[in-house]
Amino acid sequence: MAIIRAATCAEIAANIVVRAELIQRRQLEAAFVETLLRWANGLQGKFSRLILPILADTPRSAKFRKLQRSIQVLNNARNEIAHTGSFAKSATARKLIFVAHALCTALTRPYEVDLHLPTP
Repeated sequence: MAIIRAATCAEIAANIVVRAELIQRRQLEAAFVETLLRWANGLQGKFSRLILPILADTPRSAKFRKLQRSIQVLNNARNEIAHTGSFAKSATARKLIFVAHALCTALTRPYEVDLHLPTP
């Protein structure tokens, strides 16, 4: 469960990025953006289908592209648990919690400067 919750936290962080870029910065309708968020489905989908295209050719693009591997690792672990019922060892769960924390911080810091996520 800890891995699923950590991945969910990272997905919520991805939602913050998409809403900030599309609703706040580009003034798109919130209802439309919510439809995009549902369509993108999951952390990996939101990152590859929304965040990377939104940030293409911006200063943040390179920094966010560096997160791609961590997102893939966390998303794969989450899906393995959620869809096959497998379990992870305690050490693996701890490692993935730290990966999720780093992702959440990296994704949200440019948009929510006052948001502080305590170290797990």
